[in-house]
Amino acid sequence: MTNNKYERLIMLAIIVGVIGILGFSEYWMAQKSEKKDTPVVEKASHDSALTTYKNIVVAKDAEDDLKKMSKSAGRDHIELLAQTGYQENGTDEEKSGLLIRFGSDDVEKNQEMQEWLQQHAWQYGFIQFQEEDFLLYRYTGRDLASTIHEANVTFSEYLK
Repeated sequence: MTNNKYERLIMLAIIVGVIGILGFSEYWMAQKSEKKDTPVVEKASHDSALTTYKNIVVAKDAEDDLKKMSKSAGRDHIELLAQTGYQENGTDEEKSGLLIRFGSDDVEKNQEMQEWLQQHAWQYGFIQFQEEDFLLYRYTGRDLASTIHEANVTFSEYLK
């Protein structure tokens, strides 16, 4: 009788394990097949102040904090999708590699990113660039970002 009880427990553990493996493999295949349509902007090869981060070109100064911010958002189950950084034919701000636009085609993901960025981006040196654009952030460094955050203004408003 006792032997039968252990056999049932072993069979149950095997079934749960197989279901878990199947679920994970299905999740992994879905992630693998999902396209990430992030625009790629090539940087000028002579500009050593820029670097590539997840298919976008950003200022080297911003790269480490962008990585840390992305990792932190991931722990909160938020995927920060950076769409654009350095733009060769853009404004001076866009050419700096310090201006980063986040976002995706999914409205719900954009809402989650927007809320997370408003609460946490300043801790990593990123400040909302303009009042009307909730997913466009400028890297200022942590000290200045803290000052701007305490003033409760955007980067553009701070400059005025």
